[in-house]
Amino acid sequence: MPQRPWPPSFDALLRTHLSLGEGEEIAPELTPFDYGLDSLSTVGLLLDLEEQYAITLADDQLAVLGSADTAGLWALLAKAGAERDEGQEAAG
Repeated sequence: MPQRPWPPSFDALLRTHLSLGEGEEIAPELTPFDYGLDSLSTVGLLLDLEEQYAITLADDQLAVLGSADTAGLWALLAKAGAERDEGQEAAG
């Protein structure tokens, strides 16, 4: 199995929202829409991602969500998580 730039938890969550064949890998260069996600399903994915990673995506980040490939989506989540952690350190 090829190395992915995201953790297994992200892969597992995406699989619950995407139309994948059995054993089909998620390609970093494809978008969730390439796997059959529609705009309504995107809302469910977004809510699950925010809950799982304890983040809230800003409006400008949400705009990217529709066009980001899978690797870009993970990078967006990782950045939001890092910003959340920095904010908690500054407040604590």
